[in-house]
Amino acid sequence: MANNLNFPNVDLLIAQNEGYGTYQAPSITYGNNPGAIMYGPFAQSLGATGANDNGTAIFPDHQTGMNALDTLVSQKIGGGLNTPAALINSWAPANAPGNSQAATDNYIQSVAAGLGIGANDPIPSTTAAANTPWWNKSFGELFGTRPAGSTVNPFTGLTHAAEAGGAKSSGIFGGFPSFAQIAAFVIGAGLIIGGIFFLRPVQSATVQIAGAARKAGTIISG
Repeated sequence: MANNLNFPNVDLLIAQNEGYGTYQAPSITYGNNPGAIMYGPFAQSLGATGANDNGTAIFPDHQTGMNALDTLVSQKIGGGLNTPAALINSWAPANAPGNSQAATDNYIQSVAAGLGIGANDPIPSTTAAANTPWWNKSFGELFGTRPAGSTVNPFTGLTHAAEAGGAKSSGIFGGFPSFAQIAAFVIGAGLIIGGIFFLRPVQSATVQIAGAARKAGTIISG
């Protein structure tokens, strides 16, 4: 991620809520448009090269799309929409096509929780996001834990947080297993399977002997 972003954590949280990087949002994912910005003069001025069928802009690469998202966020916050409630109400209003008040409220709460502030608190540019999306995670972070409510990124097969503020989910390993856990599982499974195949001749011989004994017993008793 570029160091010149003014509100990197807000950008990441918006991208997560828009579904960037998932099959559920193919137009913005393949269009390198994490903010789901509509195509027009503004998007064109920031490097957009075209539009998807749904009107969202297409950017040439991920970084150009992130820069466009940050520019729009900066303009809105600088213009007085400097709380999660004010920003998201302008970004994804409840009366937008296909949207609802519940969806907008959830969006607001997700961004606020991710920033660790209230819905009506001012947004500082240095607030740390509660979760890091898949495209900005280290290799160890991607394989180590899975935030609650996470989804799978189709390009990497790895998970990223669908909602900010998620805790490690429950499961066999309390999230996705580490390499050591995977190795232990594979070795253990191999030993078990190997043991089964190793014992099969012994079991077969035992059955044959028992069968012969039964036949012998029948002959003797007869």
